[in-house]
Amino acid sequence: MKKKNTMTRKELTAIEELQQFKEFLGPIADRYTPAEIRQLRDEMRIMADILLDFYLLKRKEKKQKHIRF
Repeated sequence: MKKKNTMTRKELTAIEELQQFKEFLGPIADRYTPAEIRQLRDEMRIMADILLDFYLLKRKEKKQKHIRF
């Protein structure tokens, strides 16, 4: 009996997510390998997290300056 070559939902989601990211990049994505695109996506997520953390920290500091005891 031959085993079917099926992908799990998690694998499909990863592939779909990569495809959506390639569509987001547009024609630029054609110049890169799938591994490079995954690395770029991961690095962009990290940078977005850092920028969001920095923004929230600045916002928190600004609010604390206005609080008077």
